[in-house]
Amino acid sequence: MNLIPLHPHPDPEISSVVGQLTARLAALGAAPGALIASLVGSSPGPAADDEFPSHDAEALYQMAAHLCNEGDFARALPIALYLTMGRERKPHHVFMAASCLQRLEQPDLAVGLFGMSGLMAGEQITPAPLLRSGECLAAMGRTQEAIQAFESAIELARDDAAYMHLQAIAEKKAQQLRSGR
Repeated sequence: MNLIPLHPHPDPEISSVVGQLTARLAALGAAPGALIASLVGSSPGPAADDEFPSHDAEALYQMAAHLCNEGDFARALPIALYLTMGRERKPHHVFMAASCLQRLEQPDLAVGLFGMSGLMAGEQITPAPLLRSGECLAAMGRTQEAIQAFESAIELARDDAAYMHLQAIAEKKAQQLRSGR
């Protein structure tokens, strides 16, 4: 998987940040899969000690969220991965990186990060990481594990009316897998 978007973003600030962070990630010398595996399995990665001076974590997160809202997941990914590797990483940083990978058709890389974001959330976990994990597992052909993830999302969603829509999505996806669709 290539982290470098083909064309620069029209916004010079976004283009500069994406270019700089892509170069930083490339300088780590690890393929994205190896980098993600190290993040899922251990403490913050090699870039954690290296602050990005022109933007704080929240500004970078907002920039990546903007790119995701535009559907520009390839440009959002380097920012999200950088945040995931930082000292101040938060569950929503990891969830965003996983979401970018899922949208870039890398479910095998995304599923570990969705799990990591759920674990990081602790008591504040929402059904979203479980639902997205189920989608990744289904895309990987791991049907029984996907159904289990969807069922876990359903159970968690039952505790909060704010997540009724996620519960309905998880129920539908689990039923589709059970019926072989």
